Amino acid sequence: RGNVLYQTSPDQRARLAMDPGVAYILAQVMSDDNNRQLIFGLNSALHWRDHQVAAKTGTSDNFKDATSIAFMPRIAAVIWIGDILDYTHAMVYGSDGVFVASPGMHTFIETVLRGVPGNEWYTKPADVVPGPNNSWYLNGTTSIPTLPGDNPPSPTPTPVTIVVPPDPGTGPILAPAPSPSPIPTAP
Repeated sequence: RGNVLYQTSPDQRARLAMDPGVAYILAQVMSDDNNRQLIFGLNSALHWRDHQVAAKTGTSDNFKDATSIAFMPRIAAVIWIGDILDYTHAMVYGSDGVFVASPGMHTFIETVLRGVPGNEWYTKPADVVPGPNNSWYLNGTTSIPTLPGDNPPSPTPTPVTIVVPPDPGTGPILAPAPSPSPIPTAP
């Protein structure tokens, strides 16, 4: 009847999900073609010659799913390719995301960015400083000799001895196998 019953603001529940400096560094790492060189080589489908775009692939262990994501200030996109049948179906072994999902992502992003200036990128937050060889750090942290989890826990945990009881031999109960089909014989 033309009366607004409820109205909310999209900023009402907004909260910071990640430090902007960390997000910027991650985007920088994901947009640097040199970081992908060892695995994908230079100028793979995850690299755009005229634009800085952050990109990442993903492949499930059994090649059932392959994804590619790409983002920059203007657009964020994800493409999934996989088998929609049940868990017993998968793509061909070696169907990594970079081979099956990234070419389509590359074409899509390239099409969207046609005519867009190539210098669009995120503004570097004040707490981010550049380091050598295109590395980036949060202010005050220009060296990270080890990452969290690189060192063994202290004190060293006491090993737990687990004794597995012997199998009683009853095992699972299986349904009887179907009778074999008769083999046709020559007349």
